[in-house]
Amino acid sequence: MDMPKRYRGVVRGGVVVLEPDAQLREGAEVEVIERATAFQPDWDAAWRTVGIARDREGRTDVSERVDEYLAEAYGNRD
Repeated sequence: MDMPKRYRGVVRGGVVVLEPDAQLREGAEVEVIERATAFQPDWDAAWRTVGIARDREGRTDVSERVDEYLAEAYGNRD
């Protein structure tokens, strides 16, 4: 029995896209195992939400310590 070959890929639009050199025969049975990845916060989305609220005087909720607050909210993961 041949050893199973291992290929890497990513999910795009709900479809597993394998690395370019992956060659599978038509009808091959495969098993997909999700690999653990490091947490990566979406900082652009976080920054878009900062400062959207305004009080009666027109001031935003932006603080001088906003970076600290965002890091705390995302678990202080670098």
